[in-house]
Amino acid sequence: MSLSAPSRNQFIGFAVLILVVQRAGFIILGPGQTGTLFIAALGITINLLAIGSSLAAAKRGRGVFRIFWLLFSSAFVLHLVADTGWAYYRYFGIAVPETALFPSLFYRLYAAPMAITLFLSDDVRTSRLETFLDGCIVVGLVGLGMYQIQLAELNAHDPNIGQLITTTTVVNVILLLAALARFVFSTPGMLRGLYGRLAIFFAAYSLIAFATSYVDAYFPTVDQSFDLFWIVPYLVASALAITWRPDTSEDKPAEPRISRRAALLCFNLSMAAMVLSSAVLGLRVVDASRIVGLVAVAVVLFSYAVRCALMQDSQEKYVAALQESNTRYKCVSLATNDVLWDRSLANDSVTWNENLYSLFDYQLEDLPTDRGWWISKIHPDDREHILGSIQAAIESENSAWSVEYRFKKAGGSYAFVLDRGYVVRDAHGRPLRTIGSMQDLSVRKQAELEIQRAQKAAEAAAQAKTDFLSNMSHEIRTPLNGILGTLELAAQTQMDPQQEELLALAGESASALLSVVNDVLDFSKVEMGKMELEKKAMDISDTVAEATRTVMARAHQKGLELLYYVAADVPALVVGDSVRLKQVLMNLLGNAVKFTEQGEIVLRVEVEACSASLIDLRFAVSDTGIGIPPEQHRVIFQPFSQADTSVTRRFGGTGLGLAICSKIVDLLKGRIWVESGHGKGSTFFFTAKFDLGPSIAANAGPAGVELSGLRILVADAHTISRAFLQELLTSRGAEVTGVGTAGQCIECLNRAISEARPYKVLLADQHLKGTDGFAMVEQVKQSHGPSPRVVMMLRSDDHQNAVAQCRKAGIASHLIKPFKRSELLFAIARALTGATAGRVVTAPSTDVTKSPSRPLTVLLAEDNLVNRKLAVRMLEKLGHHVKVAENGLQALETVKSVPIDLVLMDGHMPEMDGLVAARAIRAWEADRGTHIPIIAMTAMVMEGDEEACRQAGMNGYIAKPIDMKVLEKAIRMVMDESAPPAQPRWENEESKVVGSDLRRDDKIDSAMR
Repeated sequence: MSLSAPSRNQFIGFAVLILVVQRAGFIILGPGQTGTLFIAALGITINLLAIGSSLAAAKRGRGVFRIFWLLFSSAFVLHLVADTGWAYYRYFGIAVPETALFPSLFYRLYAAPMAITLFLSDDVRTSRLETFLDGCIVVGLVGLGMYQIQLAELNAHDPNIGQLITTTTVVNVILLLAALARFVFSTPGMLRGLYGRLAIFFAAYSLIAFATSYVDAYFPTVDQSFDLFWIVPYLVASALAITWRPDTSEDKPAEPRISRRAALLCFNLSMAAMVLSSAVLGLRVVDASRIVGLVAVAVVLFSYAVRCALMQDSQEKYVAALQESNTRYKCVSLATNDVLWDRSLANDSVTWNENLYSLFDYQLEDLPTDRGWWISKIHPDDREHILGSIQAAIESENSAWSVEYRFKKAGGSYAFVLDRGYVVRDAHGRPLRTIGSMQDLSVRKQAELEIQRAQKAAEAAAQAKTDFLSNMSHEIRTPLNGILGTLELAAQTQMDPQQEELLALAGESASALLSVVNDVLDFSKVEMGKMELEKKAMDISDTVAEATRTVMARAHQKGLELLYYVAADVPALVVGDSVRLKQVLMNLLGNAVKFTEQGEIVLRVEVEACSASLIDLRFAVSDTGIGIPPEQHRVIFQPFSQADTSVTRRFGGTGLGLAICSKIVDLLKGRIWVESGHGKGSTFFFTAKFDLGPSIAANAGPAGVELSGLRILVADAHTISRAFLQELLTSRGAEVTGVGTAGQCIECLNRAISEARPYKVLLADQHLKGTDGFAMVEQVKQSHGPSPRVVMMLRSDDHQNAVAQCRKAGIASHLIKPFKRSELLFAIARALTGATAGRVVTAPSTDVTKSPSRPLTVLLAEDNLVNRKLAVRMLEKLGHHVKVAENGLQALETVKSVPIDLVLMDGHMPEMDGLVAARAIRAWEADRGTHIPIIAMTAMVMEGDEEACRQAGMNGYIAKPIDMKVLEKAIRMVMDESAPPAQPRWENEESKVVGSDLRRDDKIDSAMR
């Protein structure tokens, strides 16, 4: 923190106080030893103040400011030496002649650093070496002149006024005039303010020097008293240094008002005058002094000789550099084949190089030098814009510009050119000239036009491909919808075993064909860059469970154990695309089931890396299948590739699944790889990056279920499944014990009863080592003591019979493996509510929905006869009344004439398609204030098709082929969204409890999702 500068009145008061103290001390102490010591000490103190103030000013400044104040302070250091010397002599009474070199010479030498300050300059056209030599010449002349005049001085008190021009006065008058000249001939800049302060100091110093010389000559009786005024220059110097601060007016360099040539001429004339003065002074005094004058002349001549030699060397180097620059300029001109130009802003003339002829066929000797010729060759449509841009760049502080325009060639045609220019400015930022180059862009522009045409052609081809795929998807999915729907309806009729087998084979073939179509469409979306990721909150555990469920039936049919494990440190909620993540997991799990004959398949999810806003998760799908040879690890991620042709023939498939997975993983900002060996099973790894979602506690369970301190026994034969259940429940505060056999389970239960710490809930696997879960539950019921509430974990291969066994055994709740985390918590909640024996409370599933509470009048708009009949059968089986329209126009007329509860609208129809019909229905409703729910039931499955249906005013979207469960769920969701809210009605108290738990669990499940 710097101190503020004192005000003018404060410093005047301080100076007056010093003078009063000095005068009082002189009067009181007298000229004796004590008085001399006091006066000398006071003078030295004020001198030190001037030195310290100058050094402080140097610290505040930088560059030339700092040099100025350092030189200023060094001048007073020389004065300090002289003051100290004279104080020593006078205190000890040592007689010193007036012509002695020490200490009087140091009073004269102070002018040396002062003279150097006059040659400080920030003009970039003045070299530092030249400035230094100029200063040395002046210092040498001033120093020798002072010494010569000092030797030639007459004795003190000689009343000859013409000889009173003493050394100090002459030197200071010269310095004063020089400082005034530098102040007058410079505009406001970095140094002008300093030269004004220097002139003020020299004026005060010269006035005191002349006054004391006059008093010494004419009033010798008071000369000792008058010499006390020599303290005034020190006070003035201190005031000038203390009050100086860099300000904004000194931001720009000083601008000399005379040319460099005139300044050199004035300097040389002043040097000649000082040489003649030295010679004249040397001739007018004693012989010894003539030698000094001749030495002065010799020093000046020697300095000039050195200076001229250096200037000649500098000039030769400048000429060589200029020649090298010209050579480089020509080489660059030939190498780039660009037109180089140079414009002078003083006379607006332009010079060009030879490439003007080679590029544009103009002869240089025939061109005018003015800029108007170039302006006339700019295309009229470009002229105003180009000239305005260049002028704006020159007038601003920009140093370069780049513009493109059309330039007329000698033959009359126009060429596209790129004009790049640079502004050359002086030290004060004023533009002097502009230089630049013109590059012919005709070839590049032609290439750009070709690229644009090719790009348009590629976009048209891509659009044609998209349209083709969309049409093919519609044409393939439409009959597939009829095939799969018919097979589904036929499977619900009475058939003999052979017919059931044939229908099952037909259904598998149709599903395989649909899988191929989906793979081709997904791969095409990725290749065309039309696959985009959504950013929504998702539950990793639920997403993994849903992906595992899609293949659990096939896995259990082959006798495979299908498990998943989510590490405890994986957050409950992240932000990402659950659909695309599930697609990758389903593909990898499906491959694992396809290529594994026995053993197990395990999906693991762990944290790879985590930051404040992002998390990287690592997924691993391991199987005990046939494995993949190392040389095939890279091939399998390429389109239409599998490990080898024999596998393709045995297991089938398009070879697109892993290629699609690889593309989706790239979109998820991750990587995918495989670790496998032939016959050793495979593990597919991939990583994915997700944003961290809203802060929802990962360990939150359903409302009304207190897991903290709850004792739970987990009986699961598989180690990974058991570990996952233990981690999940323990993380929510439960006290969990895991066992792998029925015997261990019974032993734990008995031990807990004996310790009076019984288990509240038993999670039992259907298949345990040595016995099954149901037999173990019977043993538990037959044992003495409180029995825990049982939650049975079932497999999907025989779950219908298993559910019946649950009812028979009075098990409180059951789960079908693999289950979601929310379903497990729901099942525990049901067990804790105390459901009656014989009643099975099943966890809610998002895959099953209830039928609507009343039959609906549904308008089906479908042009395909087979699909129309199929949809009518499905809707009638769901209990609805159906009206049919063969196109969008008929659908619109039916809506206007008949009360309709719901519309199922196909996308592609004759006369009026589904999107146009939906907009027309919404426009008709706008005038009536009504709203009929509309569900798109279409084969339009390309990217953006669902969004287009939503924008047309539809409430839901179903992609063909239609599954009856999917149709039922979509109808319920749309009707629930459209129905007004109603208060729940309860049949009895038990229903109230279960209903409230269901509502609470739905909220928890929704939050987890």
